[in-house]
Amino acid sequence: KMQSQMKKKQIVVGVTKDGYVKRSSMRSYQQATVCGLKENDALIYREEISTLNTLLIFTSLGNYIYLPAYKIDEQKWKDLGVYIDNIVHIMPNEKIINVFAIKDYNEDYNVLITTKMGLIKQTKLADFNISRYTKAVKAMKLQDKDLVVSVDMARNYPMIVVFNKRGKALRFRSN
Repeated sequence: KMQSQMKKKQIVVGVTKDGYVKRSSMRSYQQATVCGLKENDALIYREEISTLNTLLIFTSLGNYIYLPAYKIDEQKWKDLGVYIDNIVHIMPNEKIINVFAIKDYNEDYNVLITTKMGLIKQTKLADFNISRYTKAVKAMKLQDKDLVVSVDMARNYPMIVVFNKRGKALRFRSN
C-alpha cells in the first residue's frame, strides 16, 4: 500500500461544523494566534494525529467519509481549509455530526449511530475500513425526514443510555 511508503509525521487536523477540513504542521499550529474560520463557523474537531491516520467523518444523512490524513492539503492553521465537498461529494443539506481519527481498524471499538426518530445502530469499527474512498459511504439507512443526530465510538461499553429532548432516559445493555 502507498501508506507504508509514506513518512509518518505529526500534524494537527481541524474540521468545522460547516464542513471545512484543514491539516497544518505542528509549527504552523503552534505559531497561529487564531484558527481560520468563516463567520458563524466553529471547530467541531481538532486533534494532533499522524499522517498515517484516517479520519472517519460521519454526516447527518447517515453517510461517512473515509479520509486518509495525508490526502488533506497542508495549510496554515489561520487558513480556512478545504470545503469537504471539494474532496468527497456531499449533499448541500448534509452536515458533519462527528469525526474520529483511526490508527488501527482492528481495535475492538464499536460505533453507535443514533437518529432523530430514535433508531440506533451499533457497528464494529472494522466494518468502516474501506479501500475506495472517492465518495461518501452509507453507514446507516434512514427513513424519510430522519437524520443522524449522534455518533459515538467506544470500547466495551456494557450499557447504553439514551436521553430524549424532554429529559426522559432509556438504559439498556449494548449486547
